[in-house]
Amino acid sequence: MDISNHLAREIRNLQCESRRAAYHTATTTAQYDSWLAASHLNLPLCMTLLAVGASILALRCSPQNVTFETVFTPCGAQPKAGNQTISVDGWEPIQRKGPQLQEQYMGTSKS
Repeated sequence: MDISNHLAREIRNLQCESRRAAYHTATTTAQYDSWLAASHLNLPLCMTLLAVGASILALRCSPQNVTFETVFTPCGAQPKAGNQTISVDGWEPIQRKGPQLQEQYMGTSKS
């Protein structure tokens, strides 16, 4: 009986450590890629995690079909739908930024 209790405590401790490690991994990953963090936890495809300090917010999105057109910019071909493009991670539409923002980062200006 004593061995069974010891094994049960050990299993609970391992499960607790596993949950703690998953939480830590999700928190750290969510700071850089909210979609990847959600996939590590096997959340549904339309869930994303947002790291806020040591806490995580689970956000649910709504899937939408969007038709993008190709626009040629100084940086090459870019997807465009209205005033949106596809984010770097490829999962969500984001607001397009004008070329003046890119020029500021490159250290040039048109003034």
